[in-house]
Amino acid sequence: MPGEIRTEIKKAKSEGKTTSTKKKVKVEGSTKKKVMKAPKAAEPEAAEPKRKRARAEESPRSSPRLSASKAPAEPPAVELAEPKKDSAKKPAKKAKRSDDVDEDEAVASTFQDDVRGDPALALEKFDFSADTLAALRARGVESLFPIQAATFKLIKEGKDVIGRARTGMGKTLAFGLPTIERLYQLRRDEGWTSAPRALVMAPTRELAQQVAKELSVVAPKLSLLCVYGGSAMGPQCNALRNGVDLIVGTPGRLKDLNERGALALESVRVVTLDEADMMLDMGFQDDMKAILGTCSHPERQTCLFSATLPKWVRTEAPQYMHTTPEMIDLVGDAAVKASTDVRHVAIPAQYSERAMVLNAVIKA
Repeated sequence: MPGEIRTEIKKAKSEGKTTSTKKKVKVEGSTKKKVMKAPKAAEPEAAEPKRKRARAEESPRSSPRLSASKAPAEPPAVELAEPKKDSAKKPAKKAKRSDDVDEDEAVASTFQDDVRGDPALALEKFDFSADTLAALRARGVESLFPIQAATFKLIKEGKDVIGRARTGMGKTLAFGLPTIERLYQLRRDEGWTSAPRALVMAPTRELAQQVAKELSVVAPKLSLLCVYGGSAMGPQCNALRNGVDLIVGTPGRLKDLNERGALALESVRVVTLDEADMMLDMGFQDDMKAILGTCSHPERQTCLFSATLPKWVRTEAPQYMHTTPEMIDLVGDAAVKASTDVRHVAIPAQYSERAMVLNAVIKA
């Protein structure tokens, strides 16, 4: 019995110790938790000054050391140096441009048909009628192109001429101006007639229209008619019945009108073959011979103008002329057949991209 009591007392004591230990642990745990919570709550407050100090060190305004270190390498020093480099480069670029212009002028000066500013080419130096002179000045023309000056007197005097000049250098007016002056003179000397006294043949409809437009501007008092295939013949026949001074057209349509009796060429005094090499190359040789055969006036003169003049054209052309032609060649053996004032640019493009590329070029 006493032994069992002792055992129970020991158990009670042992249980009491365990309970007190657990309580202490709980108290200590709660204390630890309170202690742990206190630093965690204070930790942001402690970290905030550190962040502010870090931001202050990153900011040049709050950090005198950093601003002081950056002061020697401020941007103004760099900006002052860059204009010096630009100013040094700009004269070099201007010098290059002046060199380029000089080279172009040197190349242009080697060709007679590219001369500019020659006082000998002024309109006053040529025997123009008052009407022609007024029409030219109304267009802002004060001087002639060299090809125009070289052929004016020859054609006006009734001589056969072969003229050659670069594309865009005034070949149309080179034969147009003296032809117009001859027509004015014939009207004064012989009076007006319904049959044309001047004829211009061109290989294509577009070229015929271009020539007719140019001549009509400088000859407002002359009646001019342009004929070509693909258009109605009725209006053209009516215009011929009313009478014209000058007719411009393609070989095929001119031949058709002549064969129908609507176009009489017996009174033609001046015949001009514009781009004759192209007409011969396109197979209009028979039509040209037939048309020139009907231009039977004894004083008829024939002029041939082109940008290119192959040897076979030189041998064929005299067959259409009554006299030995005067040769005016302002191109010679130069490789460039177009005007040196015109820049030609080739832009390669796929077939599907042509419309887009063309649109971009037009808007550029």
